[in-house]
Order: sequence, then structure tokens, then C-alpha cells
Amino acid sequence: MHKNFKFIIWVAVALLGAFAVSGIALNRGESINALWFITAALCIYAIAYRFYAAWIATKVLLVD
Repeated sequence: MHKNFKFIIWVAVALLGAFAVSGIALNRGESINALWFITAALCIYAIAYRFYAAWIATKVLLVD
């Protein structure tokens, strides 16, 4: 895959997650669809898995 395409995909995942979290935060006193929670959780987990796992592998475990 092209490097810019990967960057665009991860930015889209981050924006989708931010939109889902803001949708949860802005619904005060109203019922919230569970899809907002699932979307926010999946986006946050995907970003954490991709970037935090890479940091652990390079800095902590010293994997090449």
C-alpha cells in the first residue's frame, strides 16, 4: 500500500472515533444508540493496537 493511503485511512479512523465519542458526549439526557459506543470502542482499539503496539515493539522489546 502507498504510504499516503495508509495515513489517510488512519486519519479517517481517528475522525470517525472522535465523531462517535462526541456523539456520546453531546447526548445529554437522551437515549443513545449502542452503535455509537461500538464505533467509538472499535476506533480507539484499532488506533491503540496499531500505534501503541508498534511503540512497544520498537522501544520496549527492541524488536527490529
